[in-house]
Amino acid sequence: MKIPQGFTKHPAVSYVEDGDKGGSDSKYIVHVKQCYYFTKGHAEGCSGSIGVDNVKEFLYACPMKREG
Repeated sequence: MKIPQGFTKHPAVSYVEDGDKGGSDSKYIVHVKQCYYFTKGHAEGCSGSIGVDNVKEFLYACPMKREG
């Protein structure tokens, strides 16, 4: 599966998995770097990874770097 550049070029992204292979109902599982967390949507306040179907959905979750 080809991973969209919107994921691979984003500074928060550590790596991306195929959702089917990772056991998710979503198309992609996007793992963010340790110092990032999500600020909107169904993953608000979470860190680690998020299941999404496209780059737009990932960007909506608005991953931000923790201060301090």
